[in-house]
Amino acid sequence: MAVTGNLSNPEVISVMGMREEVLNPGGLYPSLLFWPVEKKNESSKIRSLSSKEEKALLSRLQEVVFHELSKLSKTDLNQLALFLGTDKPCIPVPLVQQKKLHVKLLKADTLLFKKASVQTDQSENTPLFYNKEWVRLSADQLKKHVQSVVDDYLFNARISLQDKGYWLSRIEKAYENNPFIQLAYSKNDIVDAVEIMNKSSLLAILKYPEDISYWRERVKIVLRPYRTIPKEWRWDLCSHEKKLFPQADSRSIECTCEDCGFSVIYDINEDVLWLPQEVNLFQATKRIATIERQFNNIASQNGAVTKNIECLKDLSRDLTDYHERIETILELQRKLPGTDNVPDHPVVSLYKAMQEIELPEESHDSMLIWMSRVSIPDISILREINRWQKLMKRNLSEELNEVQTGLTQMIKDNQPRPDDTILQIKNYKITRLQLDKINRFIKKEEHKVPVHILVKLLKGEATNKIRGLQYHEEELFGILEHWPEKYITKAIIQLNKQNVIIKEKN
Repeated sequence: MAVTGNLSNPEVISVMGMREEVLNPGGLYPSLLFWPVEKKNESSKIRSLSSKEEKALLSRLQEVVFHELSKLSKTDLNQLALFLGTDKPCIPVPLVQQKKLHVKLLKADTLLFKKASVQTDQSENTPLFYNKEWVRLSADQLKKHVQSVVDDYLFNARISLQDKGYWLSRIEKAYENNPFIQLAYSKNDIVDAVEIMNKSSLLAILKYPEDISYWRERVKIVLRPYRTIPKEWRWDLCSHEKKLFPQADSRSIECTCEDCGFSVIYDINEDVLWLPQEVNLFQATKRIATIERQFNNIASQNGAVTKNIECLKDLSRDLTDYHERIETILELQRKLPGTDNVPDHPVVSLYKAMQEIELPEESHDSMLIWMSRVSIPDISILREINRWQKLMKRNLSEELNEVQTGLTQMIKDNQPRPDDTILQIKNYKITRLQLDKINRFIKKEEHKVPVHILVKLLKGEATNKIRGLQYHEEELFGILEHWPEKYITKAIIQLNKQNVIIKEKN
């Protein structure tokens, strides 16, 4: 980490082959590295000091830090210097607003996995500083605080020997090996099935509601640990960016995803991972098996419901013979306006209902899993199984053929005709043929035709203006000759409002 800065009255020392400028006159504080930071809203945490006060505080801190560093091995000292990017071990002391001391020390994880400079700008939510205000501590308190800070820096230094990707890989492997995660992964189909059935409409028609109520209460308890795991973490790490926070006191790393609002703890010595809420594995294994067995017992006492579901599968298979014919009927209905309120043929109604239903293709040893694969938005269809079965025994090919023929004829009868009335004012009518002539004329004209000219043209009055434009030779000339002129004007206005007449060009 190359460190640079520009402070007044600096002593210049060599850092990793580069120049570092620190506020350290005369080399009085060799164990301290002054570290300018830029942090908003920190004015209340800045200690403005006189030269005498400043020297006294810094001398005291230098003495305590030097004493703690002297306890470290040569390997630890080298790792600490490497972590800070300096040619000797030291502890950063934050400076704000040029030369003012911050009342707290800079956290070690602020520098982890970052190519930061001495000008540290922490705009993220991650805290920059330790909680304690070192300038206000007693001698014993300062000693304990510095011990903790040095230990934290040394632990972060050891973590930094490997890159972030290495630790994420270790954490991911430990996550997958976590006993509860392995249990959840192995029981994922059961967990999902329980979640689905707990909200299924089928519960409303099952017998013995008191058993169902008890089962649902047990589900709340049994699934609680599973529900604490975000969806994106089931059952491996999510794909979002993650932050790592070393915890020196427990020799662990906290892995946090801010997008998911979820954190786990990785013990680097034991190579194990801890979830926010650890679970009694024996109890969890027993409970998930119990709620599956309880539901299967409920399902076994509701043979009529499961039989009707099987009947729906039979009906679905029987309908495949009529699939093409019914789709043709539905397409004809879409082409024919005003059929929404016309009752469908019963088999078409059944077909529509079956389109909304999902049924498992294969059986399963667990009724819980099998029924969780059933989706029936409107469970009333199960009460009409007998009616549907009788329907499928009829000569449906002939009936559907009649429906299709009837719809085809209706579409033919509803085809636009030239004499269709498009607009009527009093006893005067404009037909589709007349409207087409008006639109053809407007479309071919390069310029806007004033309404009063169009009125004269439709009325069939060959004024000098109309003759000059040769409009008297147009096919729409005089097509409304029997209309009163004021009605023609009104008709043009109404046709414009109804958007059935082409808008005139500007």
